Amino acid sequence: MAPAGVMAMRLSTITDGRSYAALNRIVSFDPVTRESVLEAGVTFAQLARHFHALKFTAPVCAATGAVTVGGAVANDIHSKNHHSMGGFAAT
Repeated sequence: MAPAGVMAMRLSTITDGRSYAALNRIVSFDPVTRESVLEAGVTFAQLARHFHALKFTAPVCAATGAVTVGGAVANDIHSKNHHSMGGFAAT
């Protein structure tokens, strides 16, 4: 389980070549387990707007709000807390 106030993310893979641009929904969020189901086109700006209002944040964040969840997974982005949280794909 993620630390208090930090959400966990369940990621799935799309392999049929579709664009992630239209796949930009936050499908669900369980505040008890702090698990979120996100489509790959969700941007970090969307995450910030949605989850900060609920007093949650992602354990690893991109340097810009334009980065998508799919891009974060593909590039295994990391924040300055990578020594303790690992890269985005590890969360």
